[in-house]
Amino acid sequence: MNEQAARAQVIRAGLELVESGLIARTWGNVSCRVDENTFVVTPSGRAYETLAPAQIVSCRIADASWEGDVKPSSEKGIHALVYRMRPDVNFVIHTHQSMASAVGAAGFAVMPPMGEPLLGEGVPVAAYGLPGTKKLRKGVGAALGGCTGKAVLMAHHGALCIGSNYDEAFAAARRLEEASEKFIEAQYLKKSGAETFDEARMLRFYLSLVARGSAPELPAKETTLYSSVRSPGGFELIEDSGRRTQHLFGDAGLSPQAQIHRQIYLRRGDVNFICQASGSGLTAVSLTG
Repeated sequence: MNEQAARAQVIRAGLELVESGLIARTWGNVSCRVDENTFVVTPSGRAYETLAPAQIVSCRIADASWEGDVKPSSEKGIHALVYRMRPDVNFVIHTHQSMASAVGAAGFAVMPPMGEPLLGEGVPVAAYGLPGTKKLRKGVGAALGGCTGKAVLMAHHGALCIGSNYDEAFAAARRLEEASEKFIEAQYLKKSGAETFDEARMLRFYLSLVARGSAPELPAKETTLYSSVRSPGGFELIEDSGRRTQHLFGDAGLSPQAQIHRQIYLRRGDVNFICQASGSGLTAVSLTG
């Protein structure tokens, strides 16, 4: 593949990853093999939506070295390792996709394929290592050496999905997420003795195992989401609906939500934006104390 075409595929992959929810912000990285000596990879710390071909970095497969003013992903060494170990691989995606990341943090050595042919005989979990380190690369290399499918989980660090081309690597990422969700459900049924899967029941079971003291009940409905941005002498509160209200730090009669945001801004001068995240899983974790 010529280098310009490879750069274009990497940019396209970044946009598709964001749209699919398999990554967020600048997390994860993508690469494409150009030839037996070279691959191109996403740069470090740049949003996928803004990438231009000139910002995709060319690296050597032999040692992950590179030239130029744009710094490549800190995980360039893992991409180079994959291309050295697997001549059949021409596209690599590192994601932090939710379900796969959860399995990778759960302490399993291998996740069964759950009926997904692209995952081979099982998805190995590479030993933990800090991002960009030799320890992480060593763990990934060991896992990849015993991998018969197109994906490797990294303990506490997401997933690595590989393919002979763009489409196969993406298919592996999607199948991995589906298989990880099935695996989580199967583990719940096994441990709880339940006959059918229900997310609310699973979360209550989780709370009964890990909550301090008696397990609290999940709320009947989730709270309204609020984000905010600091402004001179106060902040602007933004509801999930898009409604905006301006508040000064000295205002009286603030709503409980607004009071939380005010206290954060007053105590943390380095904070200029706040985003409240919600969801049944997050709510369950927050109830554990």
